[in-house]
Amino acid sequence: MLTILKTHDASDIENYCKISGVKYCEAVRAFEAKLKDKLCGFVLYRLHDGACEILSVECYADAPLFDGLIRSVFFSVTECGADLPARFDNSIDKALLKKYNFISDDTYSVKSMLDFLNNCKNCKNSHDN
Repeated sequence: MLTILKTHDASDIENYCKISGVKYCEAVRAFEAKLKDKLCGFVLYRLHDGACEILSVECYADAPLFDGLIRSVFFSVTECGADLPARFDNSIDKALLKKYNFISDDTYSVKSMLDFLNNCKNCKNSHDN
């Protein structure tokens, strides 16, 4: 089974930064997707200047995983009671961001992660089943 979990291993996070070309610092956090012990993808993010910055998403062409990785960050941040905006690095695939309704224009941002999750039609449909 595929799992998406937050990693606290600084060497893994530093390695993911190298893979994605993100400058490593202690503020960078990550979720990783694994199938058994095989890495399937990861997302790098940080909380900075009152927002959650999504720095990189590596999903190896698995579009639903792209969506799941970003939502994992949103759920984690909002679970603590924080309702922050999210900003996406402009290197992140704009077509996928639009496909999964993270953005609707060229702003590369979400005004409220909590509102996004609460108003997600796909999330509501999955709870109804």
